[in-house]
Amino acid sequence: MERQVNERQLSVLQWVGAGCPAGVWETTSYKTTCQALHNRGLVTVSRKSGQWSVALTSAGRH
Repeated sequence: MERQVNERQLSVLQWVGAGCPAGVWETTSYKTTCQALHNRGLVTVSRKSGQWSVALTSAGRH
């Protein structure tokens, strides 16, 4: 059974889909939500060379 995303997760997915525009989140708490979405296969999270980035997967776009 596939779990549905909650409101916060949906907001973060939409933010990622919009290219992660600056000024949307006051804190970095979105990173925790992104990790949960990553664990569900909806986004990919990268932490290379001290840079954090996130992108939608095909499942996350759906």
